[in-house]
Amino acid sequence: MRFVFNSILKAIIFLNGLMAFAQQSAPGQWVDGLYLVHQPPAIFTSRYFIDENDRINRVISNLSKAVDFPIPLKYRDRSFNQFWHNDGLYTCSAGSGSVETNEDGTITRRHIFAKWQDDEWFFLGEHKTTNKADFLFAIPCDNDRFVVVSNMTDLTNNNRPDRTPFFKMSLLADKKEIRLDSSIDHGQDELRPYMSDDRCFRLAFGSHCAVTDSHAFLVNRNTGLYWVFSLGNASLIKAGHIFKQITPEMIVNNNFRFPITNSLILCVNPEINGTVLVAGLDEAFYLTETSNLDEEIKALTTNTRGMTINDLNNYEQKRREEIARGNPYIVWYRIHPENGRVEKLDGAPEGGSLLREGGKNDSWQPMPDGSVKLGWNEDKIREKSNQNSAGTPTESSPQTKTIQNNTTTK
Repeated sequence: MRFVFNSILKAIIFLNGLMAFAQQSAPGQWVDGLYLVHQPPAIFTSRYFIDENDRINRVISNLSKAVDFPIPLKYRDRSFNQFWHNDGLYTCSAGSGSVETNEDGTITRRHIFAKWQDDEWFFLGEHKTTNKADFLFAIPCDNDRFVVVSNMTDLTNNNRPDRTPFFKMSLLADKKEIRLDSSIDHGQDELRPYMSDDRCFRLAFGSHCAVTDSHAFLVNRNTGLYWVFSLGNASLIKAGHIFKQITPEMIVNNNFRFPITNSLILCVNPEINGTVLVAGLDEAFYLTETSNLDEEIKALTTNTRGMTINDLNNYEQKRREEIARGNPYIVWYRIHPENGRVEKLDGAPEGGSLLREGGKNDSWQPMPDGSVKLGWNEDKIREKSNQNSAGTPTESSPQTKTIQNNTTTK
């Protein structure tokens, strides 16, 4: 019985990890004055357009909910990141059944690329990788191109130590294929000797991704490493690190020990003018932090008899608040798209705070006037959607048509 209970608790720990991941608000997007909420796909299934009062103007269902779609569900039930570009929402999905064994015994994983436009999901094409552990997410760019980020494999030259997680791909519409065009150098010079280490390679994939009309910003949650891409050229503009002391060399020397539960980056969101606002911990406090909540919970479930799931949840909540009180300050930064310059702000933006208050201020929403709304996260939008489901606008509502008309005439 204890073995069974520990197995259940391990599953709960995994789910708690996903929820902790979700507590950090995923960056949204500005589309014609409305904010597109990118909810973590492991938890929720829809995307919402909201106004400055959090009213839901539009709901886009997940790719897995598409009824009239030419690809079976098993290839598209895991749609990771979804981004709006020009006139529609794009996604790349590697479903639960996307790993296939070929006749010659080799393994491939199918990644399905799709676009939501005019109230419907359309199949664009697919790309196959040769490692069953591969996962990709794709950032749509101009001229039917993508910046693609890999979690595991250098798709062009995986055996070299100086491999990269970034690639330029393009849509071959007549073949329903996503072609690999070239690799994109990752630009982090100090990391080059260590890119054969999977932990180093995955720093890009494990990043917040904020997309604007013309740029994409990746900010690693646990280190503050960042990358800025041009959507016009599908190319890297700048790579760097936000924090002075937490350099790529320091990250390697620290053996990549930056647990998700103690993330250095609290929240990342695009501003309506095209810059990106970043809130992080004070690095001096962060560097003295020794807690690892993941390890604490694992030890607790292994060594404590009679523990219930409620006990586990209560312990986790209490420790999160204690860790936040031990790292009480918020430091604000702004990343500029044209050259990737990082600006450290003298104080908090309007509506923001320099104090975490036990973690209550870790998440926030950008507002159209440049201010921020503290204590905001996707849970509140979901709750409001459930409470007002009868009055929630749908894809065929007047608000939806306004957005579509505005975006398609750009």
